[in-house]
Amino acid sequence: MKRRLAPLRVGLGMTIGLLVAQSAFGATTRAQKRSAKLIEQAQRLYLKGNYRDAARAWKRANRLKPDPRLVYNVARAYEKEGDLNSSWEHYRTYVTNPDAEPALLKKAMEALAKLGPAIAEREARAAEAK
Repeated sequence: MKRRLAPLRVGLGMTIGLLVAQSAFGATTRAQKRSAKLIEQAQRLYLKGNYRDAARAWKRANRLKPDPRLVYNVARAYEKEGDLNSSWEHYRTYVTNPDAEPALLKKAMEALAKLGPAIAEREARAAEAK
């Protein structure tokens, strides 16, 4: 009798394994769909000039399905919004990502080169005002 049960256990284990894999795949697919919707929303917001909300949507999309390009987009949106510190932080995150695209990496490095002095100047003016 034990011999008959052993194949059943293996079969049951394989079935449970497949169900778990399908469940994980379903969750991944849902996350990908939600991420895609958030990316579309962020693009619309960005084109309307609502940069802060666009950055938030891209950040949420990136949490669901990480993509370094989304971090770059967040940095650009914050830069357009005038939030130089947040922009600088996200550009730094982008340039340290090993999967950063070369063309965007170059643009991010150029932005960091501009933002560093601009942030320092802004901080100096704020210190003088005190």
